[in-house]
Amino acid sequence: MDAGSLVTITRASIGVPLGTIGLVTEVITLPPPVCGDAQFTTYIVKVFVDGSAKGRRYLARDLEKLS
Repeated sequence: MDAGSLVTITRASIGVPLGTIGLVTEVITLPPPVCGDAQFTTYIVKVFVDGSAKGRRYLARDLEKLS
């Protein structure tokens, strides 16, 4: 997934129901020294809920790419 990808949220959270559509606005990759041996990628997603857009952070496992 890259910035500009349209995604659906696969994990419900407070204020963001399951299946909500969002737009990836930024991709952040943390280097291994920060998170042990593993390398994690965090996605900043603009989520559209109730007519407003909120920026939220998600891991790849919580998103499904639509386009």
